[in-house]
Amino acid sequence: MTRHHSYAIGASLCFVSVAAFELAHIVTGRPWGTLPRNVSNAVSTFFILLCAAAAISMMLRDRGGWFATASWMLGFFTPIALTAHGFGLNLAGVRLGLLLVPVALASGLCVKRSLDDGEWRILSAQARHQPVRVRRAKLRLQRAT
Repeated sequence: MTRHHSYAIGASLCFVSVAAFELAHIVTGRPWGTLPRNVSNAVSTFFILLCAAAAISMMLRDRGGWFATASWMLGFFTPIALTAHGFGLNLAGVRLGLLLVPVALASGLCVKRSLDDGEWRILSAQARHQPVRVRRAKLRLQRAT
């Protein structure tokens, strides 16, 4: 397991924890702050789907170009959306929403660290036709010279 894969697992765990947090909110049946129940549940459902898609794409990013692109896009969009959601919940009167901000920062850091040092080049759409192990071997050769 590489360092990049470890950070991808960390980001996925952050995303899964937020999805579980939002799912617990729906199961308890209490709306967020002053929001109507339907709006609150719709927002929670959106974030459950967003976080689940981000976690799955981070774990399957070695499978091909589509997953690599999705992991990059969702990996960077989801922490930004979670930060906005956390501050939005704070404005709606829910202090618990501020817990999403440090989780979003941690997941953003994990996503960034999982894609640095040429890892994005390995996963990029330009090299889709090569197996991942071949791309990693080529990158190691480039670093060695």
